[in-house]
Amino acid sequence: MQDQLNILPLKKYPYQIATFSSFLEKCGLGKIMPKMKGNFICYELACGVYINLYRNNTIHLQGNPLATSAIEKILKTHLHHY
Repeated sequence: MQDQLNILPLKKYPYQIATFSSFLEKCGLGKIMPKMKGNFICYELACGVYINLYRNNTIHLQGNPLATSAIEKILKTHLHHY
């Protein structure tokens, strides 16, 4: 099912990959268990949005366009220089 969802690319995460889970918590998205999926780490939110963090620190969102739009705004608000 994940392959059928819309994909919204975001900017790169400007910090170390190891800090991304803490970053998501600070954004108010809760504690999310990461899952390794090949060349990226997947974080599945309760709202059905998937946040994928690639090895080059690129963030992609997948899921319902309305939900991904809301999550994108939250992430960009917390990534001050984006």
